[in-house]
Amino acid sequence: MTWEEFEAALALAVSKLPARGYLIINDSAQQDLFVQFTGLRPYRNDRGFLAQLAPRRAGDTFTQEAIGRLESLGFFEQPSRYGSLWQRLLVWPAPGHPAEEAARACVLRLRGIGGVASPRALEYTAWRDPWWNENTGVEEPKIPDLEIDCFRALRRVPSDPGERTLTHPSPSLR
Repeated sequence: MTWEEFEAALALAVSKLPARGYLIINDSAQQDLFVQFTGLRPYRNDRGFLAQLAPRRAGDTFTQEAIGRLESLGFFEQPSRYGSLWQRLLVWPAPGHPAEEAARACVLRLRGIGGVASPRALEYTAWRDPWWNENTGVEEPKIPDLEIDCFRALRRVPSDPGERTLTHPSPSLR
């Protein structure tokens, strides 16, 4: 799969992201190099998703041109107290092509800035939180169109016998 094909598949996956859905894609060799999407909650009258890109890391090539491209795609860098993530909120309906723009920014962050050689070096995890009154547990959707490995499923870690909580498998994302 080429980066262009991956970008198109990612845009499609993001456009289908359900409410309360999460998608995290990271470099399998460097889990702190990631992009993540969160489907907004319809009960707050939010429709769309939040796209976040990994913060600056030692060795990344954050040139002024790359920063300008991220900003032109609608991303801005959060202050350090919020993790310095690059972020864009995309609420439906939105003008233009927000899923394609978000996918383009993700490829820029992973390949252009982070130095990932191929989409084959990536892995993902995805899940959907149940609605507050649902007792269905957590769904873990598969996204075969990305053609990358799905890494460790979420583990349910009960804090007491009557309560269920979720723990992300990557310590840096808990």
